[in-house]
Amino acid sequence: MSDTRFWHKTIIVLSLLFFAQILGPFVKEGLFLGHDSQLHLIYLKKVEEAIRAGQFPVRWIDWFVPAHNQPLFNFYQPGIHYLFVIPRFLGVPNTTALEATVVIVWYLSALLMFLFARRHFGTLGGILAAYFYLIAPYHILDIFIRAALPEFTALAFTPGIFWGIKAYFDTGRGIYLTATAFFVGATTLSHPPTIIMFSPIIAAYLGYLTYLKKSLNFLFSILISLLVGFGLISFFIIPAFFEQKYVQTIFMRSGYYDFHHHFVCFTQLFKPYWAHGTSQTGCEDKISFQLGIVHWLVIGLIIFVITSKFFAKKQTLQFIDLSLISQNQYRLLILFMALIVLFIYMTLPPSLTIWENMPYIPYIQYPWRFLAPITFLSSFIAGAILLIFKKETAKLAAFAILILASSLAYASYLKPVAYATNEAEINFGNEILHESVTGIKELYPEPGYMPRWTQILPADSDRPKSEVKVATDSAKVASYRLAAHRKEYQIEVREPTVGRFYTHYFPGWKIFVNDREVQPNYDNIYGFMDIPLPTGNHQIKLLLENTPIRTFANMLSVNFAIVAVALAFLFDRANRKTNG
Repeated sequence: MSDTRFWHKTIIVLSLLFFAQILGPFVKEGLFLGHDSQLHLIYLKKVEEAIRAGQFPVRWIDWFVPAHNQPLFNFYQPGIHYLFVIPRFLGVPNTTALEATVVIVWYLSALLMFLFARRHFGTLGGILAAYFYLIAPYHILDIFIRAALPEFTALAFTPGIFWGIKAYFDTGRGIYLTATAFFVGATTLSHPPTIIMFSPIIAAYLGYLTYLKKSLNFLFSILISLLVGFGLISFFIIPAFFEQKYVQTIFMRSGYYDFHHHFVCFTQLFKPYWAHGTSQTGCEDKISFQLGIVHWLVIGLIIFVITSKFFAKKQTLQFIDLSLISQNQYRLLILFMALIVLFIYMTLPPSLTIWENMPYIPYIQYPWRFLAPITFLSSFIAGAILLIFKKETAKLAAFAILILASSLAYASYLKPVAYATNEAEINFGNEILHESVTGIKELYPEPGYMPRWTQILPADSDRPKSEVKVATDSAKVASYRLAAHRKEYQIEVREPTVGRFYTHYFPGWKIFVNDREVQPNYDNIYGFMDIPLPTGNHQIKLLLENTPIRTFANMLSVNFAIVAVALAFLFDRANRKTNG
């Protein structure tokens, strides 16, 4: 027994060394690069600048060239960008702050998967599920090929939702309702399409636990925590929903982002192919859409276990005993396998009818994104494999083999598209890196987030050299102070004229001339704001203020934060009364 205990501890310690495998790409000189790296470097820098200037929550950013600006973060997920600001405010350099944030987020995904899976399959099963999730090809693809920082971050928080639900189921402690609310909010704030894709899993898992608990009080408590989770990020989701009519959302669902172009061919899910290209129409994509050979092995083993349980006459062999998996665990495995089948279907062309008719599904953009919930589910059920072994030695051997197999199978994928080593490329504020990686010189703001009054962006000939030029020869800018959400000018006007300010109109912008509000005219193809300027010296302020819906949403977030804290106490007290 002592020898078994020794090997149990030894194998666990050795297995944890494999978790260090993901650090390799980060110790090399330079900054890792993927498809969307330059956009996110700019976004990270702009969010930091906006917060330092006093804008929070961040809604509006100025691009790195004058006359390009937009309400990006009124609609675009800001989660990872807020996390990045934390080390930056502690004085950590840009590159180090980004890499540290990514590494912490990546390990957080494994930790939360471990906490969730351990409650079902024990410590060994939890570690195995955590490693499978950490090293899964889609996880690697997200960060090192696509550089999809928002989705990558959301996938880290998602296991926390299920851990919180299961922990509350097991203990009845209100603190886990607070945790569930936090992880729902964090996932959605990081990447709304992820919470849409995972919603069927949340609903199915909640139904499964409610069936076991046979208590509507449990269901009600969890539903309250989910509601509070969305309430926490009211400041983001409410304006994003109600003000989307003010931006050009058609661009988020058309052209390259039209889901019709991005269905997966069935064989691509199995093919151990790895490349640094992009998603294309048909089966000739230059990017991998595999689930992972070891993940498929796990799915095959679980199918074997389930079918053997119901159809095999003999449930016990030399090393395994199918009765070691409880009836309720079998129910969960069947449920999750059914969801895997559903999500595989959603990646394939036959699911077109669903994509074309279900609301908000097109905002997921890429059917292959459903590899994310498939990866989550297949990683989780990996922990169940260990339950069937009768002897601890056999269980430890299976654990070690699966860890080693996944490490060897996916190790070669742990490398980014490229590295940036030139400081000019990684200054987080221009398009030089984009040009060096893609060969495309111009990098424009995403059109889907431009105000609807902006028909086109100004060409170079129509674009000022700086934000402070007033588009008239009859006025001169004497001084100025600029921030994304607040622009102040001292202007000398020689004769009455019309001044043009190179900020695109969007609800919330107000212009004050000598502290008196003036209504701008933005009836031009650029949507820039024009105002009449009388002769004289004028102090002009452009202020982005909250609309009523933004003010209401901000207040809701504060109130729900109080409610989230209260859950930890109120529901604990309710459980004590019930149990007492």
